[in-house]
Amino acid sequence: DALYDLMVERLRELRPDATILQDLGAEDIDESVRITHERPMLSLNKCYTEEDLNRWFDRFEGQAVVSPKIDGVAMSIRYDDDGKLWLAATRGDGREGERITENARRVIGVPETIPQGPLEVRGEAYLPLDIFQEKWAESFANPRNLAAGALKQKDPEGTRNYGVHFLAYEVIGLHHLSDEASRFDAI
Repeated sequence: DALYDLMVERLRELRPDATILQDLGAEDIDESVRITHERPMLSLNKCYTEEDLNRWFDRFEGQAVVSPKIDGVAMSIRYDDDGKLWLAATRGDGREGERITENARRVIGVPETIPQGPLEVRGEAYLPLDIFQEKWAESFANPRNLAAGALKQKDPEGTRNYGVHFLAYEVIGLHHLSDEASRFDAI
């Protein structure tokens, strides 16, 4: 089984549009397989004061994108040549993450298809505070841990029930765009 799973994963990397992969169906996918990120998924920098922000800006030259932090779980979503979602993974340790493809398909804001591929979309899976307060605050410590648990459900439909959302913050692979545009434009 392990060798079979590795062979299927390798085929997904080499030929994500292979007909046999579509014939296998979701039930044959081992979501516990570790996925190697083609580019490391590094931690985002954060700061709490204007002084911290200015010190951070002083370390480099050029433009930067600054946004409020969404406290969730970093995800990588890969789309094939036709723009179809074929792989999703957690950040993990930054070099390897856990495959969560079927669960990611049930996250609000993760499209099954996009206008063009191949590319990778990185972003944050999170539980909005209003949903957490309304439905889950009495049973769970915080929305971040609940989002992480929802992404690792054995039953993908369970993920849908939690109301996890996705916010894209990086697009990798649009070679016809400038480097800056391809990194930060949302789909």
